[in-house]
Amino acid sequence: MLVQQKQNIKGFTLLELLVVVAIVGIISAVGYPRLDTWISKNRVIAEAEKIHSLISLVTSQVERGYYPYAMIQFEIGSPTVIKAQGVTQTTFNKRIKKPGAKAIACKQSDFTGWSDGGSKEWQEISAHTMHEDIVLDKLTDASKGNEKTICFSKGGKYFKEPSGLHWVIFDKNTNRSSANYITICHVNSKFCDTQNKKFDDKEEKYDAYLVKYSRFGLVEKYRWDYVKKDFIKY
Repeated sequence: MLVQQKQNIKGFTLLELLVVVAIVGIISAVGYPRLDTWISKNRVIAEAEKIHSLISLVTSQVERGYYPYAMIQFEIGSPTVIKAQGVTQTTFNKRIKKPGAKAIACKQSDFTGWSDGGSKEWQEISAHTMHEDIVLDKLTDASKGNEKTICFSKGGKYFKEPSGLHWVIFDKNTNRSSANYITICHVNSKFCDTQNKKFDDKEEKYDAYLVKYSRFGLVEKYRWDYVKKDFIKY
């Protein structure tokens, strides 16, 4: 005959559960701000990488001859949308060889109505919708009413920024001023002022990144250094 043995099984007391809940709450309270900052930092660098990749793609395709002329257009909003478009060689030649045609001004209307007969005037190269937490320094302060655009052409002949899209800053590497850059910051950054090189002064806050480009297709990435108080290439 089997005898059932008594098992001394005890559960958690209410006091023990309250202690565990309190400890978890304390850890969460300490860890959440760090996690939130980490997510924000990574969001900024991710957007900087995407913008760098988009501009690099455009300049690469222009220099390789896929598109003799391309435009990057910024549609300001929440979120901001970035579109890259190009025109075919046939459309481009038809446009620039037309007697009496207006000078190319880096506007959407430059090639509207100049179809090569087999495709749309503008062909999409790439598009990116930025995260709503990310801002581009001074972009919304660009000349209002103008298209916020950057245009590239093979050899840099028709390179243009008609809208005063960026502030001019002094570039130590070239020993001259440069306007060809985009600065990427988090919307909660206290400072995002590239012209005066004023950004959040503590590294545990929000990072800032800068993408610089040239009319000849060179695209570079920079990160704001909190110690040197300047952008450094990475």
